[in-house]
Amino acid sequence: MACVLNSGITKACRDAAPGLTTVYVTEFSNYTQGTITSASGIITNSTSFLSTGKKFWTYELEMGVGSEVENINPDAKTGTLAIAQNLNFYIPKKQAAVAQQVMLLAQQDLLFIVKDRNGKYRLLGQEFGMRMVASTAPSGVAGNEQTGYVLAFSGEERVLANEVPSSLIANLTTPA
Repeated sequence: MACVLNSGITKACRDAAPGLTTVYVTEFSNYTQGTITSASGIITNSTSFLSTGKKFWTYELEMGVGSEVENINPDAKTGTLAIAQNLNFYIPKKQAAVAQQVMLLAQQDLLFIVKDRNGKYRLLGQEFGMRMVASTAPSGVAGNEQTGYVLAFSGEERVLANEVPSSLIANLTTPA
């Protein structure tokens, strides 16, 4: 068998913080396929991998309203492995300008970078992109209920999300 284990894993400190602080998004078509290089799950590019003039847009999140999950789905019968990537976040307060952006997100394939509360960045949808799935725009009823946009995105990849070095983020959030 060619898939030989090559490393152990030591127990880490119990200091991880759950949740996302920031989501960065761009159209999947802005990504130049095959321009990302990585080693051991970390992107090694030193410059943008987006087309000229393109960038990731920043969505700042309130605490406790964003998450990403990767489901590892091996199938022994078919000999395949798929990674289901799911991203969910809430944008409070219904506003016309935000509604227009939500509609644009719903109409195309997307590429996301998420920043978690541990300061780590990961790239979602690298090979096949992600799409909006069933999402809502609730009005709420009680004074502390959500009123805004509860957005969900899903994609399927062949590998887990690559980590993006923080040094690369500035290059990706300004036009290439």
